[in-house]
Amino acid sequence: MDRQKTYPWQNCRFDLIAMPGGAKNLVQPEKPWDKDHALFNIEFSVIAGQPTVITCIDFRFWEKFLEEFQFSPTVNDITLTTHSDCGAYGGLKEFSGDADQEYNFLFSQMNEAEKVVSDWLRKFKEIEPSIVKKLTTTFRFAKADFNSYPAAHTCKALVFSCSETGAWQAACTAVKRAGVQSFDVLTTYGGARRIVTEDQSCFRDHTLRSMEISRTLHHIEEIILVGHAKGRCDMERSDVFKAARIVEERFPEIRVEVLVI
Repeated sequence: MDRQKTYPWQNCRFDLIAMPGGAKNLVQPEKPWDKDHALFNIEFSVIAGQPTVITCIDFRFWEKFLEEFQFSPTVNDITLTTHSDCGAYGGLKEFSGDADQEYNFLFSQMNEAEKVVSDWLRKFKEIEPSIVKKLTTTFRFAKADFNSYPAAHTCKALVFSCSETGAWQAACTAVKRAGVQSFDVLTTYGGARRIVTEDQSCFRDHTLRSMEISRTLHHIEEIILVGHAKGRCDMERSDVFKAARIVEERFPEIRVEVLVI
């Protein structure tokens, strides 16, 4: 356990929206709520004046992305990311191993995703002109190191955290320093609180389905729920423990742990 080691994301300053498929959900959502979920999270980041990055939960990708680019977007930037061989659309096998065909497909998707975000920003500006001044959207692409799905238990855990910059950074750092080196990251504004809020069952459904995708693709051994009480979302410490009980009922075969930061 190396408590002194630093990680590239510790110097980044942006909210991180991580979900299966990443920005793909804006143009080809598995469920209608997937698109709304992404835009909902963007809205909270924009209101808070934070740059936003939308990424996939895949452990092969999110850390590679941060290590490769190590960038801090401007306050007005919304960054959409995608990567090759993504399980959200079936991976490279869907293109008979043709990497160029896959890239063209992803490039087209990201262009469409940019249009979705731009249209949303125009509408949001009419409602909140003082908040939305000059926002830009960009996208980045990362190539997976190998064109095959990971073997069972290659990814040890799924970390579920709030999307706020301080929350996901602290969560990932704490989990790494605890000795878990390979893990998927799933985030939403409010984190565990969204699982237990009764009037927002769509958040719970989206989160549990995302956890199911991580479990199916990577055969994870544990789910780590992260709670933080000092963020922009009003979350009680007890919320993360209530959320843990719900997740345990849904995935009785997986170890569920709680981390409060």
